[in-house]
Amino acid sequence: MYSNGKGAAQSYEEAFIWYGKAADQGIAEAQYKVGLMFHKGQGVSQSYEEALKWFQKSAHQCCAEAQKSIGDMFYDGKGVPQSYEIALEWYRKAADQGHAVAQYITGFMYYNGQGVLQSYEEALNWYRKAAEQGHAAAYNIIGVMHFDGRPQKKDLLRHKALLDSCITMDKAFLNPMKKLSIGTEKPQNKATQKHNITLEPCILMGKAFYNPVMMLSNGTMKPQNKAMQEHRIASD
Repeated sequence: MYSNGKGAAQSYEEAFIWYGKAADQGIAEAQYKVGLMFHKGQGVSQSYEEALKWFQKSAHQCCAEAQKSIGDMFYDGKGVPQSYEIALEWYRKAADQGHAVAQYITGFMYYNGQGVLQSYEEALNWYRKAAEQGHAAAYNIIGVMHFDGRPQKKDLLRHKALLDSCITMDKAFLNPMKKLSIGTEKPQNKATQKHNITLEPCILMGKAFYNPVMMLSNGTMKPQNKAMQEHRIASD
């Protein structure tokens, strides 16, 4: 009531006091809430160490939200050494209890081979579990996988090589264009037209590949931060 202002004036400080009383009595949900408030610094000084302690108390009582939150901490390396392997262990615990976001992230990690041997089959399996619970992003990535025939990492590398060629070509054209802009050289229409004709397919290629890449990888095989944040916000 104090945390959301329902029936009482909103106060994180008061909410933290009452959650703390319940958490000390061993209530798993309250332990998770105390951990979350330490994690966010709501009503109390922010502390990842304290957050992890309370998340663990709750997680050991099979609270799926707490298990996922521990996974988030290890995934991002917040307050703990970054580890995809340990993150996946905790995501799996939550996913096995039917936590849709944890199921989606588990699929994402199998897709990209983070903390586990890469497997499109396992990725699709976990994406489907999340989709069955109405997870919108899971619907989308399943569509991408079927549309593209489960794109391989080699496809990303090939695309990167092509774009690198485009960038190199553009840089080679840049210096002459600088001279044109300051009036020290006259434009060569033929060269300019040739460059534009060659560059346009590169631009189209980049646009066509942009959305799938957002769902797959940023080239280092790490998930897009913005996407991950959106999934976590949806689960909070």
